[in-house]
Amino acid sequence: MLRGDASPVAFTGDSLHSLPRHRWLPHLGAMVRHYRGGHWTGRGNVGTTDTSDCERMEEQPEKRAEAAAWGIPAGYWTKHWDVKERPIILLGSVFDANSLGKWIFDWTVSHWGPGTPMANVAADLWLLLISLSVKLRRAKDAVRFVGTTIEGELLRDFIEAGDRLWTRFEGLVSQCESAMWVVAKTRADRSVAMGKQAGEAFVESMFGRDRELERTEELMAGSRLWKMRFDANCADVLRRQEEEYDEE
Repeated sequence: MLRGDASPVAFTGDSLHSLPRHRWLPHLGAMVRHYRGGHWTGRGNVGTTDTSDCERMEEQPEKRAEAAAWGIPAGYWTKHWDVKERPIILLGSVFDANSLGKWIFDWTVSHWGPGTPMANVAADLWLLLISLSVKLRRAKDAVRFVGTTIEGELLRDFIEAGDRLWTRFEGLVSQCESAMWVVAKTRADRSVAMGKQAGEAFVESMFGRDRELERTEELMAGSRLWKMRFDANCADVLRRQEEEYDEE
């Protein structure tokens, strides 16, 4: 539960889209700080700070091994990646759904301002990315135990569709990343500096009406539809599998 609203609400990744945006948007940053490993954990007030799991794991050999298993080259910056989550790479940095969603949201707010239409779109995108990541992870954990049953085929169909959405998002990120190189500055030592203009170029590309906004909105619409169908068809399957696992 996050305080700062006259009527406190317990927020979860699934419940937010059913609430008016003005109820949850001011609390989004504080709320997502308590997202860990596919779950919403703990409580916090707006402005609460904590030490991220990524920071604590930065020097652990397990993290380097997990990066290698995903084919991530040595030397890539993994501070903002939770190894329990699927990685996505932007400019040599490794993110997950939560951390990249936050990065995009922060730059959008910086460029267009809080409460603007584009900031609202970025907030929705952030939540949709988390939802897609969490539900895919739960489905992949469960499908190992259901074999070739009808339920197993159902989960595999949704996993394939969710993976396609994720691949589309990776392609969108790659396209928007190219806009950052256009404004990058080359130092005297020939190294490249990515400053404020680069972050703004990324979100201008992703949300620009004459750039990739239509592609972004189509991806978000597809993610919403996938989430709605997943909840309607897979929620009971996952719940039964998790209950059976807990009883073992």
